Amino acid sequence: MLKIGWFSTGTGPGSRRLLSDFCSRTTDKSVDAGISFVFSNRNPNEYEETDKLFKLIHSYNLPLETLSRKNFRTETEESNTHKFDRSAYDREVLKLISKYDVDVIILAGYMLIVSSVLSNTYHMINLHPALPDGPKGTWREVIKDVIKHQSLSTGTMMHLVTEDVDRGPCVTFSECDLRDLWVAYKAGNLEASDLFNQIRARQFSQEPVLMFETISSIADGKIDLDELTYLHNGVAMPLPKCLTESVSMHLG
Repeated sequence: MLKIGWFSTGTGPGSRRLLSDFCSRTTDKSVDAGISFVFSNRNPNEYEETDKLFKLIHSYNLPLETLSRKNFRTETEESNTHKFDRSAYDREVLKLISKYDVDVIILAGYMLIVSSVLSNTYHMINLHPALPDGPKGTWREVIKDVIKHQSLSTGTMMHLVTEDVDRGPCVTFSECDLRDLWVAYKAGNLEASDLFNQIRARQFSQEPVLMFETISSIADGKIDLDELTYLHNGVAMPLPKCLTESVSMHLG
């Protein structure tokens, strides 16, 4: 079985949706994968939205580990530098999670940048709301960039975590067409706020499906994270693997 570590900050309903969707899809055992633990950079009773995620985690009887980024301080920080020591924080995270046997760690709405302390220890895959080589940043920042450049398409990708933020090797991606939205917007039939929201809705609908399809392919041995290849008709091909058609079929 593919053993998964799950990292999430739990800032809103999107994080809960990713977890609940994955857990519901794996209940029938059609995919040989399961979550070994969940880690959050927030502690219980720190944020109301994150507590909702914790409640969901407990409902699935999943082990939960937490380490508050808000309360984390090091000797360096306390000596008037006030600079967050990401590596020191991740070393403490590593102490918490090293007792779990995992094959891959999924970043599903994890809002901290991961240091090499973790990314050099585990295969870590991040869900990012853009196409390969697309905009960096949060989903809000990405959509603003998409609108600024009037991009005709956008999408979602899962990429390996490296020190190059949002630029690690892409594993899978799914593309969504935006041309109809631009036609409606330029014709005056769509307000700017509606354009923003509808772009997000299209990305949002892809995310849990792309994540599940990616994990399924890793569990089935169709994606090799060490060799950065995927199987196509029995032949190893270089990543990334385009899952647009598969995701679209699931979404109907």
